[in-house]
Amino acid sequence: MASSSSPTTLQRSDSIADKMPDALKQSRYHMKRCFASFVKGGKKLMKRENLMNEIEKCIEDSNDRKKIMEGLFGYILTCTQEAAVVPPFVALAARPDPGFWEYVKVNAGDLSVDEITATDYLKLKESVFDESWLLNKSNMFFVQPALYEAFGLTVIEAMNCGLPTFATNQGGPAEIIVDGVSGFHIDPNNGDESVARIGDFFSKCSTDGLYWDTISKAGLKRIYECYTWKIYAEKLLKMGSIYGFWRQVNEDQKKAKQRYIDMLYNLQFKPLIKKVTIPEDKSLPMRLASLRNLLPKKPASLGGGSKQKEVTETKPKSKEGQERDDVKAGEGEVKEGLLAAEASERIKKVVETSEETQRLEKMKIAYGQQRNQGGSSVRNLFLSVVVCLYICYILKQRFFGTYSVQED
Repeated sequence: MASSSSPTTLQRSDSIADKMPDALKQSRYHMKRCFASFVKGGKKLMKRENLMNEIEKCIEDSNDRKKIMEGLFGYILTCTQEAAVVPPFVALAARPDPGFWEYVKVNAGDLSVDEITATDYLKLKESVFDESWLLNKSNMFFVQPALYEAFGLTVIEAMNCGLPTFATNQGGPAEIIVDGVSGFHIDPNNGDESVARIGDFFSKCSTDGLYWDTISKAGLKRIYECYTWKIYAEKLLKMGSIYGFWRQVNEDQKKAKQRYIDMLYNLQFKPLIKKVTIPEDKSLPMRLASLRNLLPKKPASLGGGSKQKEVTETKPKSKEGQERDDVKAGEGEVKEGLLAAEASERIKKVVETSEETQRLEKMKIAYGQQRNQGGSSVRNLFLSVVVCLYICYILKQRFFGTYSVQED
């Protein structure tokens, strides 16, 4: 088991160009026969099925053929989408992963392998049909007239090959191409306008020999500035770093905010508690006076009617005696308030009890009525059935009984 402290390194996967020499060494005799068969017919394009058929013809032994197809060369052949044959070379266009293309050129004479670019492969492919295309590069361009394109990987591939590109103005290509600078936008719903725009491009290329190169270089520059795997990886890593940074910053901000709130409380609000008056510090007469305000008012029925209080003249008393009288008066008022509260509670209970009793009586009466109605409905149904049976009996006797007597 490997130590966890040892650093892990990512190994670069071998490309098709790196694997091809080893694949050709597996059976050099059969490989020479196969590639000689590929270039035998001259210039042509071959699909994967055509390559498979040629290999079956060249390798007659099924065991040798199975061994080769299960090896490294078989894997490269399954990745190959097409091959451009320009004797003595066979250029393979392989796609080992979705969206990732590799191009290799194999010399059928000595089986030497060279890695080529997409532009080189396109030149070989065009030379299969007409070599004059290689002499006049202004004839090469790319048109993508889709009604809508979500991203536009084919547009990026064409621009990366250096081809002036005409692409739809709906979707991703509208952002990829800077119209008139690194390519051209066309309206897929207006064919006449699109044709006119392509014709204008050819007219300018015929009058200005550098115009094709200008658009081609601007397209490559656009791709290298915005749409390479390196840029994508850097943006992805930056996005992850920014997310982790802000997540940590938010945690620090929460802690700093909590510290600020605690400091504000301890310095500003906590000292204010000392200035708040506590009710227990009041004297007894003041507490009784505050209690009087909280007590419910004395009911009229328990207050002895509307008699006016008799005013009696009293001699002035000392301060202690006056406080003593206030205390007694306060205690008496408290007792009277409590008695009044108890009396009101008793009255409420009596009222609630009477209302509950009335509700129960009403429920009993309603239940009895329902029972009577149910019984009457049953009786009515029974009587209806008896009457129907009687009528049926009378009808039977009337018709069937009379008929039988006449026959006798």
